[in-house]
Amino acid sequence: ALGREASLVAALSCTPEEIVPRVETLQAERSADGKERKRLLGELANADGRALAANARPANAYLFHRSGADVAYLNAVMSAYSAGGGVSDAMLLLTCDDGSLSTAGAATGKGGKKATAPP
Repeated sequence: ALGREASLVAALSCTPEEIVPRVETLQAERSADGKERKRLLGELANADGRALAANARPANAYLFHRSGADVAYLNAVMSAYSAGGGVSDAMLLLTCDDGSLSTAGAATGKGGKKATAPP
């Protein structure tokens, strides 16, 4: 137990009495960082979807790929595309690094088809 405490003291740069408060502070910071990341990803998805909507033309196909994204991100892009007035007969192929794929043909302006993870 003393070896474990000594390891924590060294890793956290604190005294034994400060271990619990230091860990609580680090957990709070991590939570705040996660919320900020989620907010920023939402803004980016909105910008990506609106940019697609602004540039899409009827009867054309568009490929959109976002490295490090997930299916939830692609859904947010599709929602922003529809909310931004994207044309309903453009074909959108949305992809991300984790192997998820969404095809959204005939986006309706009410969200289009939602992305789904592969089976």
